[in-house]
Amino acid sequence: MPDPTRWLVVSPHLDDAVFSCGQLLAQAPGSIVVTVFAGIPPHGTPAPPWDQRAGFRHADEAMHARRDEDRRALALLDARPVWLDFLDDQYGVPTTSTAIATRVAAAIDAHPGFGVLAPAGLFHRDHLQVQEAMLSLLRADDPSHVWRFYEDVPYRRIDGLMARRVIEWRERGWTAQPVAAPAAGDTNSVAAKAAAVDAYASQVTLLEPHMRAALREPETIWRLECDVTST
Repeated sequence: MPDPTRWLVVSPHLDDAVFSCGQLLAQAPGSIVVTVFAGIPPHGTPAPPWDQRAGFRHADEAMHARRDEDRRALALLDARPVWLDFLDDQYGVPTTSTAIATRVAAAIDAHPGFGVLAPAGLFHRDHLQVQEAMLSLLRADDPSHVWRFYEDVPYRRIDGLMARRVIEWRERGWTAQPVAAPAAGDTNSVAAKAAAVDAYASQVTLLEPHMRAALREPETIWRLECDVTST
């Protein structure tokens, strides 16, 4: 089945999709980015340490600013944001993978013909929870959908995490293979991603130099297939 011309990208936070597969988005105009943990805490909620480091006094102020950044970043890639109202783990209001799956499934159903691109879920509680939700949807999904998984940037730089994820997929009945990634020589999409990454100013400035370097590395996309030999 050929790759679709537009993707519905599932992003744990307001930046993960662009950081991890912004070049692919640049090559698929008209795509959608569904951000799971884009909810806004109640007005006046004190900012937790990460938000304070970014210069915010209140958590709701931080999330409004990040939504603005997300809107500008995706506009540079000719993509559109869809924000779900689950709260980031740092705000201490837990949810379930089942609740996430229900909301994301509704978004997928609302965009027939779009491919689905989800995080590998390498690190961070929110990423792991979204990965769990997406695997449950993949197993139950209509086979007409094209599904892919992207390596979470910058977490994929942590030694062994991606190899461990491939093993865990296999243990759960899925074989994983990397597929053709966006061509590094496509200077237009590379430049578009770089501009979109810079739009997330409140987040990029907090990253360590090696993490910022990871944002410029080639993107890696995986295809999962049901392993019929798995018990």
